[in-house]
Amino acid sequence: MVVDIPILVTEVNKLYLSSKFDTDPFILSKKNIFGIFLLNSLCKKKNLPINNNRIDLSKYDQELTVQITERAFKNSGYCVPSKTLVDFNNMVRFMFLDEFHSYMDFHVTYNRSQIRQCIIDFMKKCNLHEDIIGIRTLEKDYERYRDRQNEILGQLFKKSIA
Repeated sequence: MVVDIPILVTEVNKLYLSSKFDTDPFILSKKNIFGIFLLNSLCKKKNLPINNNRIDLSKYDQELTVQITERAFKNSGYCVPSKTLVDFNNMVRFMFLDEFHSYMDFHVTYNRSQIRQCIIDFMKKCNLHEDIIGIRTLEKDYERYRDRQNEILGQLFKKSIA
């Protein structure tokens, strides 16, 4: 027997996860980082941590159905605390951006591709479209990432000659 649990996610995160895994439903297992995170975060309703400050979940407008085994349901629980939902979404977003930056670095540096075309190709790869996340948004993010990387390299260079 399996149990379905709805998890709130952003639309970008849901599309990114669906490009990597079968998400209809997403089966929790210890074979990927997202499954490990969620399996270790499950709790029984009576063991939910008391949260004094309210967490706004309104930006998480999509539901990702995850399946757990009956054994995990009995042992771990079936609730995901609000703080864990935020942390899960942040982790997925971080992994998305990390993959995006790696993809861009490779294609821009080694293939001498145009930045805008690389972004469009990456968006197709992850099932994203401009209604969900704009090309300009990703372009600015990559620009900030490259500025940070150049700053780090500059600091390392200064230390090496000092």
